Amino acid sequence: MEDNYGLLGFKEVIIKKKDKMWKLKVENNLLFGRIESSFMESTIDFQKLGIDFNGLFSLDICTYNELNELHFSYKNNKEQIIYRCFSEKNADVINMASDELEKVTFQKICLIGNTVNLIAFTENEHTKKWRIYYCFKKEGIWSKIQIIDEGWGYSPGTCSIVAHNNYLYLVYQVYDNGKYQLVYKVGMENEWSERSIITVSEGMNISPSAVIDNNGNLHLVWLRRGDLKFKVMYIRKFKTQGFWLRTGWTKEQCISPQEGNYLLPVIYGWDEDIEVFWQDKDLIYSYLISKQKLCPVKNILVSKNGSSVFLNLEKIPGINLITIEPASTTLFLLIENSVLKNSNISEINNPLNLLQEKIEEQKAVIEGLETDLSEQKRKIKILWENEKLQETKIKELKDKLLKKNQEDILKTNKFDEKKIELEQEIDRLRQSLEAVKKINDELRERLPEKEKEARELKQNEINSKEFKSKEYPPSPFLRWK
Repeated sequence: MEDNYGLLGFKEVIIKKKDKMWKLKVENNLLFGRIESSFMESTIDFQKLGIDFNGLFSLDICTYNELNELHFSYKNNKEQIIYRCFSEKNADVINMASDELEKVTFQKICLIGNTVNLIAFTENEHTKKWRIYYCFKKEGIWSKIQIIDEGWGYSPGTCSIVAHNNYLYLVYQVYDNGKYQLVYKVGMENEWSERSIITVSEGMNISPSAVIDNNGNLHLVWLRRGDLKFKVMYIRKFKTQGFWLRTGWTKEQCISPQEGNYLLPVIYGWDEDIEVFWQDKDLIYSYLISKQKLCPVKNILVSKNGSSVFLNLEKIPGINLITIEPASTTLFLLIENSVLKNSNISEINNPLNLLQEKIEEQKAVIEGLETDLSEQKRKIKILWENEKLQETKIKELKDKLLKKNQEDILKTNKFDEKKIELEQEIDRLRQSLEAVKKINDELRERLPEKEKEARELKQNEINSKEFKSKEYPPSPFLRWK
């Protein structure tokens, strides 16, 4: 599922469900398929099922009304998702991306009855915005496409989706606030819950795989990245009184022996137990949850040349497959005691030889991851150097601010001294003003008396003149020269 090479990483895939068996292959970007009548070589020609094949293959088996129909989907080179039922003549083209800059990075189908549910992840390489789209096909009609989650930065990568009691349970990774969150949403057609956090860690939480047992309990495995390698993590959520609480997850535990180059964990539910499979670079591991027992898998059913894989989805005697995640990558290799007696498909005990081709591919992927890690370390070093440079600049700025603050303090002190001098001068002027006012008040009080004295003096002067005029009248004979 995670890579675009062929179907689930193989050139050919054989799927069996009860009385039906399908064989699919990809050649020159064309998808071919045919129904196999038995394990012997079929005489029926391959029919062309799809064109412009660009990987991201997904499949599911519809068991509604015991029809046992194969449904599949893939991405084409136009970033469209092609969906088809094997028995139908025409395919559906779904445009999940909103514009040409948005690329489909993951897609998956899951059937509930005869309703087809489609989940697609997209990412805009320019804006670094990711979205999760959902739509469903019911009674031959596709619903309106919904955006059920979106965010910025690292895209969620892949997801696990299982159906139970007409609800879909979607588990995926979100990067937020420098942490990697494993979250889940519950939905049905036009109703989806808000995302809830399962776990948070420093390392990536990728390749989730979920299963629901007979009691309705959700079991989940995923890969958590350590320094350079991965470890397989397990957690479960118990169903309480017919529903799941938002909390109630058990404490997560590491079920792998140590960190390693692990790939693609897959979890299955049987009548009596939950079993986990995951691939290492040289073998496949099996882990029984109830017994907490780890062992390498030996009985793997594949073709002789290692280029095709047999997916047996029928009930094995004594083992009842409850709810299996559809299209679960190459580890769809189911483990049986003995089912096939065919010259083309035989039982081999050495997984290293069987999966050598796939292992080489995954080694290349791991080398690519290590190269990416080296590049990230180089970028981190550059960021660290830039951080030191910024710290130096910040220190210089702090010193300048401190110096300016000290200068401002000196200026403030001088200002305070000048202010005190001015206040003292104002006090002196105020005292002088008070003295002047006092003198003015005294003069104002003495003014009436002085005015009276002035009037009396003036009157005396007038009286004196009148007296003189009467005492010495002027002579009529006096003559002024």
